[in-house]
Amino acid sequence: MRKYLPVSAAALLLAACQPQGPTSAVPLAASASTAATSQRPSSVPAELRVELDSPDRAVNTWWRWLDEQEKVSYQFCLQNTVQFQLLLAPSLRKVASDAVLLGMESILESCTLESYAREIHNVNRESETRAVVSAVIRNSRPIPSGAEPTDFERKTRAEGVKFRYVLEKSGESWLLTQVYMYDEVENFLKKDPWRNVYSDVKSPRYPGYVSSFQ
Repeated sequence: MRKYLPVSAAALLLAACQPQGPTSAVPLAASASTAATSQRPSSVPAELRVELDSPDRAVNTWWRWLDEQEKVSYQFCLQNTVQFQLLLAPSLRKVASDAVLLGMESILESCTLESYAREIHNVNRESETRAVVSAVIRNSRPIPSGAEPTDFERKTRAEGVKFRYVLEKSGESWLLTQVYMYDEVENFLKKDPWRNVYSDVKSPRYPGYVSSFQ
């Protein structure tokens, strides 16, 4: 889904919430008063069930946390879309044609609540304190009407993406230490296909990218 605000891990755990369901943005042709009265998501605190007594249960706990993160990010997206309508849409309508406005609407209406089908395929306990959990994850969000997938998207949705979760035992709890995702592109380039998702070292992004929306 489209993310609008950075959200810290602590904030996500404290603010985990349940959305009302997918909600489209107010059309740019609507008035600011319409945007102000559009449906806003309501928050319902969620109690995260934490089970760390085995590697597979720890991974399932991690997945539950990711689902809560997705719900929170979705709500931020909706709220920011409403703010855009109130603050910027009126001036945008003064400088852009209807064709551009329609294109902008498609961008603003991209707040989607993703859902995933996750399945553990193997739990390999390498030692008393280290384990690797292999899983396959598929996107299970209903396909929107009119969506035209590429061959790669169709294959990925059907077969899913392979993940490996490395866990280490601390006291009586199994804690996640690394997550690896199988990258088809890296495999095609004859490189190590297992990409470390949460790398310890993240270099600052060099500002060379130019958005196509100019």
